[in-house]
Order: sequence, then C-alpha cells, then structure tokens
Amino acid sequence: MRDDDVPRWSNEEAQVKFVAKQIKSTLSILGAQTILGFFLSEEDAAVDAALHGNPKHLATMIRRHPNPQLKPNTWELVADLVEGKRTKGKVGRPRMSEQQRRQSSPVHRAAESVFLIRKVLERCYPDQSRTAIHNRALSLAENLTGVSQDTLKNYLDLPKRRRLPWRH
Repeated sequence: MRDDDVPRWSNEEAQVKFVAKQIKSTLSILGAQTILGFFLSEEDAAVDAALHGNPKHLATMIRRHPNPQLKPNTWELVADLVEGKRTKGKVGRPRMSEQQRRQSSPVHRAAESVFLIRKVLERCYPDQSRTAIHNRALSLAENLTGVSQDTLKNYLDLPKRRRLPWRH
C-alpha cells in the first residue's frame, strides 16, 4: 500500500471506500470466513464454538490430542459427550450456530468491522488520536453496515459474557 492511496483524514466518503476495499482484500488473502476467526487460536475458536452450541470442533481437537493419562476409550467418551452423541435430547429450541446468529443480527458483524476498521485506520493514520480513530471507525462501520453508531457503542460496551468474544 502506497501513502498516496490513503485518503485524507477529512474525506470520510473516500475512507468508506478505502476501508471496504482493505477489509475485502484482507479477508480474501486470509481466507477467513469471519474476522473474529482469524484472531482466535484453534483452541479458543473450538471452545468458543462449543460454548455457543457447535461442539464438533472441540470434539475433533479432543480426538486429535488425547491426554496419555487416560485410556483412548475414555477420550472417545469425552468427545462423544462434548458432541452430544450420548445425551438425551433437550427440550426447547436448539441453539443457533454462530453463523445463524450473525445472519439474524447484523450488529455482530458490524462490531467486528469496527475492530478491523480501527486497525486499518491506526496503520494508515498514525498521527490521529485513539479516540479520533475509534469515533471514525464507528462512523465508517455505520456507513458500511447500516448499523447506527449508538447501537454499536451499546453493543461494544456490553460485558464480554453478553456478546461474542472480542479482542481489543
């Protein structure tokens, strides 16, 4: 990226296009389906997915890296329990996968965009203050996703246990 490609700080319209292009190229280079998936370790991602109703990745990890102190049959049982193969069905609606939650609520995706936009702006505008960059990231995310800045602020202010795992 050349310095002359970066739009002026005062040109917010050009920044929206620039940031959208940066996000698209970053995700295509990384092959990441979600921004969050890139920043989590394999174990963190598997545990997060299991906590949010998709234990298959955690079960696969358990099968690949068994503890030598336990018998292989014990690890198979643990993996089956994690996957839900050895339990009775639960009453009520099944939990939504992370992807289904993101599709039903665009705020999750918009919040991830704020994080990535902030990183792009920090790299391109090192002279700007953190507050200015954060406020501009909220503004650009609103333009890109259609989720209002107030909604994004409220979501990002939630305790971590009430929203998707987030790395600042």
